[in-house]
Amino acid sequence: MSRRRKSNTLQPVFNPRFPYVFIPGALVLTLAGNSLHDLLKKGLGDAPSGLWRILALSAALMILLWLVARRVGALSLTLKPEAPAPERVAAKPKPPPSKGLIALVSNHEPVEKAIEYHSEMLERVWLIATTASESVAYEIREKYDGLGIKFDIVHLDDEFDVQKAQAVVEGIYASRLDGMAEEDVTADFTGGTKMMTVGMIFGCLSPARRLQYVPANREGGGLVPLEPIEYNVKAPGAEAARA
Repeated sequence: MSRRRKSNTLQPVFNPRFPYVFIPGALVLTLAGNSLHDLLKKGLGDAPSGLWRILALSAALMILLWLVARRVGALSLTLKPEAPAPERVAAKPKPPPSKGLIALVSNHEPVEKAIEYHSEMLERVWLIATTASESVAYEIREKYDGLGIKFDIVHLDDEFDVQKAQAVVEGIYASRLDGMAEEDVTADFTGGTKMMTVGMIFGCLSPARRLQYVPANREGGGLVPLEPIEYNVKAPGAEAARA
């Protein structure tokens, strides 16, 4: 029981379903990692021998962190996230059906669930994909080809750069809506890396821009996507008041 409680206390830090803790945590980890790298280069040098020492030290630290994470239960949380109870998800606010959908692409299931949720009104979909996930984006576009929905696949060349992810999202709103109002578009931050998630949320801080997340329920060893949840990052107490 005590280990389960420890795992639950760490859940907001590692799970984008808790954006008010997840976003600052991701930024702190990024800043700490960059600062540590610079300090190591100054202390050990940037010659090949120094870089090898940095690599060895990094590997040792990763092993140590893995052991600590396993001890406190964080590893089981990140690899096997606790599935939300369907009744709790049902009580969360749902996004209104939208004409446009911007989605981060990693796996098929959450993106397809988002498309199907908005399908009655959906006219345009912008799939933000990295080199590794572009094939998934093209498969999704092909699957829904012929339904009257226009798909744009937007390339992101660095999945670990918050600013680049934010710039891609802002670029869609600035020049790709083709007359569609921002209020008619929903941005889904379920897929992608943590840095992509943070970048999308930062790109949607304008009051007119909507955000959503597709939760999932664990069934038969797999994850079954549930209906999207709407997020309002402008009013932290809004979701709790509506739940």
